[in-house]
Amino acid sequence: MAGGPIIGVDNVFAITAGSVVQFLLRDITGPGLSRASVDTSSQASADIDGVAAVVQTFAPGLIDPGEITLSLIFQPDETPPMLTEAHPTAMTIAWADGSIWSFSGIVTGWSPSAPYGDLATCDCTVKVSGTIGVA
Repeated sequence: MAGGPIIGVDNVFAITAGSVVQFLLRDITGPGLSRASVDTSSQASADIDGVAAVVQTFAPGLIDPGEITLSLIFQPDETPPMLTEAHPTAMTIAWADGSIWSFSGIVTGWSPSAPYGDLATCDCTVKVSGTIGVA
């Protein structure tokens, strides 16, 4: 895996649902990883040097792998068949530096747009399911 900054060109988004479908990518954002916090406070734990404290304690909770939003060049013959899938689908993002992110995801949004006299695009939202493998 190469290091250093990359330019937002030559990145590829692909979905595997029976066959591999690659999309012409314009923009990509995410995933926005987040982690829940679990309140572990109790009356017994709120004691500092014999004096009752009013400070909560927390433990790390589950990680939400977030969502990826994509702006694609719309090609009607490549509408993703995974919109009807009952399970998360294998997906990859191949970055310009040679790094590849592999993950499972669910397409939660698919919104084509063809403005008069302009490029037909499609906004796609993917909910990541599980971990993202980096190679």
